Amino acid sequence: MGDSDGFDLDSPAHLRWLAAEDDRLIEFASAAVDPSGGFAHLDTRGRPVPGEPQHLYAVARLVHCFSLEHVMGRPGADALAQHGMDQLRTRFADPAHGGFSAWLGDDGNEASHRKAAYGHAFALLAGASGMRAGIGGAVDVFDRARAAFDDHFWDAGAGASHESFDRAFAVAEEYRGQNSNMHLTEAYLAAYEATRDERFIERAELLAERFVLTVAEQQGWRIPEHYTADWRIDPSYNLDRPNDPFRPYGALVGHSLEWARLLLQLRALRPTAEWTLAAAEGLFAAAIADGWDAASGGFLYSVDDRGVPVNPSRMHWSAAEGVGAALWLYRATGRAEYRHWYATIWAWIDANLIDRDGGSWWHELDEHNRPAAATWNGKPDLYHAWQATLYARVAGDLGIGEAASSGRIAPLAGGAPRHDSVPVLEIGGTHLTAALVSTRTWSVIEGTTTRTALHSSGTRERLIAEIVRGANELGADHGSEWVVAIPGPFDYEQGIGRFEHVGKFDSLRGVDVGKELEAGIRPRPSTVRFLNDADAFGVGEYTSGAAAGVSRVVCITLGTGIGSAYLVDGEPSTVGPGVPPDGSIHLLEFRGRPLEETVSRRAILSAYGTAMDVASDGVIDVREIAELARSGDQPAATVLTTAFESLGAALASSLADFGATRLVIGGSMAQSWDLVEPAIRAGLQLEAGTLAGLEIRQAAGADDAPLVGAAFWAARQPPRGATAVTGD
Repeated sequence: MGDSDGFDLDSPAHLRWLAAEDDRLIEFASAAVDPSGGFAHLDTRGRPVPGEPQHLYAVARLVHCFSLEHVMGRPGADALAQHGMDQLRTRFADPAHGGFSAWLGDDGNEASHRKAAYGHAFALLAGASGMRAGIGGAVDVFDRARAAFDDHFWDAGAGASHESFDRAFAVAEEYRGQNSNMHLTEAYLAAYEATRDERFIERAELLAERFVLTVAEQQGWRIPEHYTADWRIDPSYNLDRPNDPFRPYGALVGHSLEWARLLLQLRALRPTAEWTLAAAEGLFAAAIADGWDAASGGFLYSVDDRGVPVNPSRMHWSAAEGVGAALWLYRATGRAEYRHWYATIWAWIDANLIDRDGGSWWHELDEHNRPAAATWNGKPDLYHAWQATLYARVAGDLGIGEAASSGRIAPLAGGAPRHDSVPVLEIGGTHLTAALVSTRTWSVIEGTTTRTALHSSGTRERLIAEIVRGANELGADHGSEWVVAIPGPFDYEQGIGRFEHVGKFDSLRGVDVGKELEAGIRPRPSTVRFLNDADAFGVGEYTSGAAAGVSRVVCITLGTGIGSAYLVDGEPSTVGPGVPPDGSIHLLEFRGRPLEETVSRRAILSAYGTAMDVASDGVIDVREIAELARSGDQPAATVLTTAFESLGAALASSLADFGATRLVIGGSMAQSWDLVEPAIRAGLQLEAGTLAGLEIRQAAGADDAPLVGAAFWAARQPPRGATAVTGD
């Protein structure tokens, strides 16, 4: 079966091997370009097969793959994606009735008038990935596929899609199938990550509930494939066609594995879907028990509804989905058995499916692991094998498209230079912190952090020189995309200081700081981005701290002043219900005064000085006041309780209107958590009782949160000059 020792999912050597296999697969698939449009069906040697039609699903899959390869930095991938996208939006598209034709003749003209959900699901996926890559026509393809499902395919009563229609979408096929709906689930998850349109995640959850939650456990954790027009399971469908590539008799082992992965992707986006983890484990266990050949390895193609083998052939896509399921389950549970299966399946793929002579992977093997073609001829499919090379290279639990766009996929083995770290500068009032943040682990790389003095009241020349000097100590790669976390007022888009009468950085008013840094940093950066320091802190907590996985969260820093970040799915918001001007709570007023006059280091020292009848500049610091409060000092306790209750009261309506489900508190004052949290909660309850159940967490990222957050935010931004993709 092969030696699994070389397939340790955390090994740098294995990640490099995966990247090299990615390169090899892309090179093979690139030969599918049809000069007349779209992509040809390739034979086992990578040659176009004359007379084979172009299928909607096949062209769309390749567009999806090439689009994300472009996002990841592969030279020439954009042209390949554009070539396929042009075919989707012109020859496949039906301008008269909407949607897309199922397949085209070998001359590129329409040959099938049917409209199939299976192909439309991949068109939606191709559109989502193409939008991320900035491919021309991607929005049109995405919108056309979405409209076809919204207007025709989607059966709201069933919470699932019809299988196919005639050209005019007037007559639906009586057959209903889970295969097209499973791929629609994948497409909806990708569409949600690309647009954040709730309709997509809601439908993905409905599909998972219909095809897994309501039936799979009763079927021994096997996925029923075929249904009647009224959505009853049809276990004998195609009894005489066990080799059919799309509707074979029986339950497909690979689909149990594929659903296991999709359920965990859904869980990552929808934590309330708690049932998905147990279901994924059940599906995986059944697939291993029913389908894995313990003697010679590989997954059987299909079994009957009792788990008895039907078709013992091995399909490459089943093994690829086994890799994905094992990886996601290991990351979800930490259980060694899934790590073992990940390595075992890859070892079998390496020994049996990878064709190092002809290229790509054998798409089908017989029961003795010999190349066969009873179901699949040639090697037309890139999608399954290619995605298998990415799963372990994705940092975290993002979908492939989101991971590619945010720089969270380990680099390619060849091609364009890739940076596995982001250089970050955090500019404070008295110091500059510089560090490299790993794009694989989203943590500061050990030994790279430097901290140098910064004279915020100095001249422009002195300040710029100090920042450049600190940056150049970092030793970043040539052409890196730098990001700078800096307090306001600042024009973050243009990189220009707007400081005036704020007591620091006044000499940078009107200065193009970005241009100065691009000119001074060595090696020269490709670009320099800027982010508010409080937003950087918030995004850092979202990336790997106390705000992780929370869709709507507010993060507050309590120190010299008050900083805030209002985050929606990890992106800072500066407008919208409940969001204060520029997302900054220090601009709020409380009882007729700026909030910072009640809750800040200066305000607390002043209040304690008044209570003790001493000058505030002679008062001990906030940390010592907290120690006095713990020891029973009533004035100290009253000052702190008043300050933090006031903060809670001032935030209450903002949090409620914003729809926040968690409040994260960081900064130096958060170290006195036993005093801070109860007072803030009491203030919230005084002003808005409905917030009594709001989660309040202490920040977990400590000093590194702004560095990590700035890097993560920068990696999610479109390249300079590209257009960001947003939902409707």
